[in-house]
Amino acid sequence: MYLIKAGLTKLTSYPGCESRYVKTDILISGNTITKIAADIDEKDAVVIDASDKIVIPGLVNAHLHSHDNFNKAWLENMPLEIWMPVVRPFFSGVRHTPDQVYYRTILGAMEMLHSGTTSVMDDVLLNGITDEECLDAIVRAYEDIGMRAVVCPHTKNITMEKTIPYADELFTDRMKEAICVSFPPEEDIIGFMEDSMNRYNRTDALATVGLSISAPMRSTQKMMEGFRDLSLKYNVPVSCHMLETYVQKCTGPMFFGKTLVRYMYDLGLLNENMVLIHCNWITEKDLKLMENSGCTAVHNPACNLRMGSGVAPIREMLEKIPVGLGTDNMSANDSANIFDAMKIGCLISKLRTPDYTRWLTAKDMFRMATFNGSRCLKKEQETGIIAEGMKADITILNAENEQYVMSDDPDMVMTYSENGSSVDTVIVDGKIVLQDGRLVTIDEKSVLEHLKEIRKEIRKEHDLAWKESEGVKEIFAKCYKRCNSTRL
Repeated sequence: MYLIKAGLTKLTSYPGCESRYVKTDILISGNTITKIAADIDEKDAVVIDASDKIVIPGLVNAHLHSHDNFNKAWLENMPLEIWMPVVRPFFSGVRHTPDQVYYRTILGAMEMLHSGTTSVMDDVLLNGITDEECLDAIVRAYEDIGMRAVVCPHTKNITMEKTIPYADELFTDRMKEAICVSFPPEEDIIGFMEDSMNRYNRTDALATVGLSISAPMRSTQKMMEGFRDLSLKYNVPVSCHMLETYVQKCTGPMFFGKTLVRYMYDLGLLNENMVLIHCNWITEKDLKLMENSGCTAVHNPACNLRMGSGVAPIREMLEKIPVGLGTDNMSANDSANIFDAMKIGCLISKLRTPDYTRWLTAKDMFRMATFNGSRCLKKEQETGIIAEGMKADITILNAENEQYVMSDDPDMVMTYSENGSSVDTVIVDGKIVLQDGRLVTIDEKSVLEHLKEIRKEIRKEHDLAWKESEGVKEIFAKCYKRCNSTRL
């Protein structure tokens, strides 16, 4: 039992999620916030003095690819379609050992917890679509470090050259034969996902399993329909990349005769469990379909800028659907810090229109980083706000520093100034996982030493990726340029 005393606390009330900061106490019993009031007296509780601190809901990273956690600060100035064949060995693929998978997951979780994130939706590639050992290592890592996670095995069953306009005709037969990938039948993929949900999705689990469709042009209709049915049966989210780049804007009309959103809508794939990632190139009609279906979306502003993908119409989206915040790949962002996403997302909204009344605000960004993110994870009944009866996922920031001393608006500071360095304490599911800025669930020093050993093998992987991309990235560059010279 913990008692957070006298913290300046972000309290949120329904139905419109109006919020305010109040000096108050918070009593945590087990994994639940049981009482919020001034001057709570509970002799059996461990007291956390928050009198000079700010208390907020744990932040939510609604889109991450932890399989990319070893690739920070590696690639530069590559749009998505050229980056994809370079980021991992194109022909032979990647097969990280269970130990490597475990520690790459820990690596990302460390950065997120240090910067106040308590929940993540991890859209993660396994060594193979149905690799149980790999999935187990990821789930174990999140459980061990004490972070809430929805682990969504990233699934596609169409090879890359068939998913980008013009690529298939440019690939030689020899190139196609060299791709070392074979996909299980859809029934086996769907069965593996259902077995995994039955195995991991216990009521007391921190890390559970969701679903991921890589993108509509990368997955067969049969598999996508199976995932839709599973998501509704088990009430789990389905992550799906949507109109991230202009090339993908061209892909819908060229492959399906309609936009990618329309394609999925007509197949009956959009619903309240579908989470569309990016949405940089959606149309007004697309957004109306998204609103009608009840789906959610995730904005990844840093990645979108890093790869020149586009700027999503977030103000328009927020008026129709819940939109969360994500950090995406380490090699396409280099950070898993949601405070960064809050700042960048707020700033780039000002490039969408000269109408400053339409620009995003700090309060918009805070809601996207908390409650909206929980909605994307299907956890809005448990996390995302500080209220009695909610799970105790809480971040406490030190306000006695240069960031906060001159401001009366914590939301503004957290959006425009905070970088995570003020994070003092993080509580997940009622347990302290970070205290005085240090993780208490793992030995950080030994983890970093082990990662230095793994790094030697990863450098070999990077060298192989560069070697195998020769000739391939040039083909995708042609596809990229051809699409971008087409005006729709």
